[in-house]
Amino acid sequence: MSNTTSRRSFIKLAAAGTIAAGATDRVFALEPQERRISAGDKIRIALIGAGGRGMGITPSALRVPGVELVAVADVYDGRLIRSKEVWGQQIATTRDYREILSRSDIDAVIVATPDHWHSQISVDAMNAGKDVYCEKPMVQQIDEGNGVIEAARKNSRIFQVGSQHVSSLIYQKAKELLAAGAIGKLNMIEACWNRNSATVSRPSPRCMTCSTGVKPMARSKTL
Repeated sequence: MSNTTSRRSFIKLAAAGTIAAGATDRVFALEPQERRISAGDKIRIALIGAGGRGMGITPSALRVPGVELVAVADVYDGRLIRSKEVWGQQIATTRDYREILSRSDIDAVIVATPDHWHSQISVDAMNAGKDVYCEKPMVQQIDEGNGVIEAARKNSRIFQVGSQHVSSLIYQKAKELLAAGAIGKLNMIEACWNRNSATVSRPSPRCMTCSTGVKPMARSKTL
């Protein structure tokens, strides 16, 4: 520990990091400020791709005052049924995302499909006048990116790519601890992401260990 880091500041930083590490998905987004919303100010959104990520991030969007979910699209009927169970029978469901884009009452869409659909659906949505929140990665092939950027500019649409991990308070606090010298010289990192979810089929936990100057080595493979 450096001489400039007091025991008190170390404890405060460590406590903050622990709180962040044990928090829910609210860690990944700033909490919205409470405000009065008129009926005309509501933002009506639709979810395209109701798998693990779609079902995971949509509740965060719905915590923003004035946001209302009105429709869900997915090619798997079981996910459409589950969407109605979670968000109500009034939710419109379809297996064809183009039906959602044709609706004039939908302002924005969440794109949480498999990666190879991200660019096509995002471009189609913006061409239909919708703002887009697209799960990472933005595109599957690098050359697809120009088309997405062009569609956003041409249609004057808001396009946001999800990056919960790199914008999370967990990683911000880890950076602060390192910069403050609170953990001393960094020699090795071991990180685990534990999950116990019925909606995502992948091994748990996923762990990796790396030493200074050594590439990370996966200790469990994600399928």
